[in-house]
Amino acid sequence: MSSPSYKTRLDRDAKAVIRGWVLEREERIQVWTRLLVELPSDPDRHLTELVRLPNRWAYRFTLGQRPNRRVFISAWTATTTSGSCGSSRLR
Repeated sequence: MSSPSYKTRLDRDAKAVIRGWVLEREERIQVWTRLLVELPSDPDRHLTELVRLPNRWAYRFTLGQRPNRRVFISAWTATTTSGSCGSSRLR
């Protein structure tokens, strides 16, 4: 039996918000990597804090070192499709 495959889907508004953040190129790449690669690779590890029932979870991560550390927090809705494929969506 194979393990489920997950994908991260960002709606248009979320993409626009992220593009509007004033980030250096390296930081933008790290944000997209966290959202599109790291989160779907192990959602059970990253989505541990329930924000609202039935299925809204917090995803938190930091970039950079002090004093320039940035903290990112977003709420995700995790859904399952066809029993083996989940998706998460930035709100």
